[in-house]
Amino acid sequence: MRGHHFRSEGFVPVDGAQLFYTARGAGRPLVLVHGGLASGATWAPIAAALAGEFLVLTPDSRGHGRSTNPGGVLSYSALADDVAALIAALGLREPVVAGWSDGGQIALELAVRHPAAVAALIVGGAYPEFDDSGLRAAHRDLLAEINADPDGPELAGLRALHDDWPALLEQTTGMWLQYRGLTDADVAGITQPTLVLAGDRDELVGPDLAAALFRALAHGELAVVPFADHPAPATAERGHVFADLIADFARRHGTTAAAGLRGRVATRLPAQDLERARRFYSDKLGLEPAEERPGGLLYHTLGGAFALFESRGSSPGTFTQMAWDVDDVEATVRVLSERGVVFEHVDAPGLRTVGGIADVEGNYPSKGGRGERAAWFRDSEGNLIGLGQAV
Repeated sequence: MRGHHFRSEGFVPVDGAQLFYTARGAGRPLVLVHGGLASGATWAPIAAALAGEFLVLTPDSRGHGRSTNPGGVLSYSALADDVAALIAALGLREPVVAGWSDGGQIALELAVRHPAAVAALIVGGAYPEFDDSGLRAAHRDLLAEINADPDGPELAGLRALHDDWPALLEQTTGMWLQYRGLTDADVAGITQPTLVLAGDRDELVGPDLAAALFRALAHGELAVVPFADHPAPATAERGHVFADLIADFARRHGTTAAAGLRGRVATRLPAQDLERARRFYSDKLGLEPAEERPGGLLYHTLGGAFALFESRGSSPGTFTQMAWDVDDVEATVRVLSERGVVFEHVDAPGLRTVGGIADVEGNYPSKGGRGERAAWFRDSEGNLIGLGQAV
């Protein structure tokens, strides 16, 4: 695994709420959805383990952690809609979405409601039916336990994670006790590869329910983690086992789209043929426009955006017009080359290109290093695009 990786955080406006997310690493996009009454921070140990290989996003669900919920209501369907909107807003193309507990339920809803948004699913500690499975009764017992002891560890944990924890507890109570579940046809209609994860000691959703969900899926896989109860993914003792299983599945089913191109950019690039440019950015870079207007395409990345605009003039291509910061320039060049991107050979005073990558001494001194490793390619319209890794 690569030791150095990118990390950022931000907010995305979705249906009146502000959704907070943290992003780590670079590579295939992987979204981790947390459980009920928790926050994206509970994924931190697993996210850190995966960030050497993947672009890992850990959002706070609506009303949880640092995300707002002005509507005052929670439902699994709305939380799934939020994840789909977050994926679109950040320009992620068909990520793998993994969820544990309530996050697993959200992942199932996402696949049913927004099947085009995800490449594959990981559903852990969740089951699509609440009554016959006993989940409704288990949630009712958990709520009674939380409310019975105002000084107990459960409420202490809520207070630590959420500013308005009483509202979150009330909204979650409604979601747990009123959820109608998914139908057998809904589950059978999920076409994405889906890994069902379970702990062999999970008191809420045990191996029997996990196996039943696995059998109901069209393209299911099943993994049972030994010596693991329901909180196990968040523990140092067993979290690494879950991380290894997630990584294995994401390698096999995740998209190589974007190849880590998620740095902050804000620029405008001319395109003589907008449809040709659209095909290049989709086929070669794995990027899709978030917004289309007559004569223009808008793309979102983490923390920024860039646009292609229709122009009769052509780009001179003699200077870098846009650049991405990447975690590993060699890996990114390799992936993009495999997708058909042709890199420039640039020899100039102070730099020499070897294998499509140049060592640039003294560039970007504000990053605290000695320079950067850089590579350049041209898009279909002749615009010169750069990649840079601080060293």
